[in-house]
Amino acid sequence: MKNELDQLFLGRQKRKGKGREKSAVEHHQERVDWVRDHLHDVVRWLELDSSTDWSVEPLIVTDYELATPHIYSSPIPVVSFVELSKTLSLS
Repeated sequence: MKNELDQLFLGRQKRKGKGREKSAVEHHQERVDWVRDHLHDVVRWLELDSSTDWSVEPLIVTDYELATPHIYSSPIPVVSFVELSKTLSLS
C-alpha cells in the first residue's frame, strides 16, 4: 500500500541524487493544465464542435478499485473503471 500511495499521490525519492520523482497525480495535473491552456487547439484537432462550451475535468481511472484514495485525499478524483462505467450508465 505504501508503494501505491507513493506512486499515485506522493512521488518517490529519486534513486540517484536529490529530490523526488513526481507522482501520477502531479503528472496528470500537468496534462490537464496543458489541455486547458490549449483547449481550442485540442478541440480543433479532435474535430469537435468548437461552438460548444468545452471544459476539462481531471479524473484518474484505474483497472480496479484502490484503497489509497479512501485514506488519502487527492486533488484529482480516482475511480475504478467499474465505478466509472456504473456512473456513466446512470446518466
